[in-house]
Amino acid sequence: MKIVIAAVMFSPNLGDGLIAECLTSLIREERPEAEVVWLDLAGRTEFVEPSGGLRTRVLGLLSWLPQSLSHPISAQLVQRQIQGRLAPNIPEALEGADLLIIGGGQLLGDANLNFPLKLAHVVAAAEARNIPVALHGVGVAAKWSDRGRSLFAKTLQSPNLKFISVRDDASAKSLARHYAALGPDPAQAIRVYPDPGLCTDRLKTSTTIGLLGGGPRIGVGIVHPAALATHSSGRPVLRRRDAFRAYKEMITALTSAGAQVQLFTNGAGEDEEFLDDFILRVGVLPSTDTIARFRTPLELADFMQNIDAVASYRLHACIAANAVGTKAVGFRWDKKIDAYFQMTGQPECLFNAPSDSPALVDALLSPISPVASKQLSRLKPKVRAGVRALLATG
Repeated sequence: MKIVIAAVMFSPNLGDGLIAECLTSLIREERPEAEVVWLDLAGRTEFVEPSGGLRTRVLGLLSWLPQSLSHPISAQLVQRQIQGRLAPNIPEALEGADLLIIGGGQLLGDANLNFPLKLAHVVAAAEARNIPVALHGVGVAAKWSDRGRSLFAKTLQSPNLKFISVRDDASAKSLARHYAALGPDPAQAIRVYPDPGLCTDRLKTSTTIGLLGGGPRIGVGIVHPAALATHSSGRPVLRRRDAFRAYKEMITALTSAGAQVQLFTNGAGEDEEFLDDFILRVGVLPSTDTIARFRTPLELADFMQNIDAVASYRLHACIAANAVGTKAVGFRWDKKIDAYFQMTGQPECLFNAPSDSPALVDALLSPISPVASKQLSRLKPKVRAGVRALLATG
């Protein structure tokens, strides 16, 4: 059996790769004989260093333009990437495939028409080869543009779509609303299975991350405000200089409380740039160190096993931490963050932004609550159940 996973698993943002690693591992546990192939929607074939500052500037520009101007520009850029990088990889990936899984991450999001265009292209290729298609464990944005909705319809109304699951109740409600706007009800029931990243603890990591000694070790994930603005569900995002100040205040409060702070990113180029700029502008703070950029998702997973708590806007930094028993504190910027912390029984670990508030510091210096630990242990079997249901499609 040949199974193709289509996502952005080779993205510099290693959270997407972590999902693919977990999903692949779970598939192989259920179907040891299966050949699992990755099809990166950006046309990548390996993990590479993130590009320079051009992406950051483009994201910033598109986020400020009205859709009437940004969509024609972004559509042209995405189509160029499809034809030049994605399309050439499709024939080999889909040759002899028994199932195409569109799986993991916020793939049903409409930022700059990126995923609507790419998924329409990949699903059309699967239809031409009569390959069953499954949507599994995806996040769904609450709002789509009219153009994005018409493109997503090519995926959601495909006759080859045989299985639909999303990663949380909020995504299920959003997808049901989108189907209602499109017209006919989905041919398949919309199921809810937790994010595959919750099985990060099942991955075999072999790297060793050097960490500061003494005191609680707190990982602080640095994120560029432009990345948040691009994908935000309408919530206000800190401006650049306000973000510098907020991170500095939180780090200073943590180190004053005796913590050792480890600065990191999930790997996205714009986040790495912002981290470098933060260090340049703020300087090296006491009891604070910077972790070198992780090269693979397994290095990110290994880091999470070697710290006591993590604070991040990035959803999969929080998911990976919780999966290996590490405390996670998240910051609001998209409804998917709220949905995750609600699902896992830890709404008290969600804050509006980094700050020096005592409540935030206390949350990072305390262990995972018994309620959250119990809920996380209940969710992991549901992840595996979702994979079994998914594989029954093929």
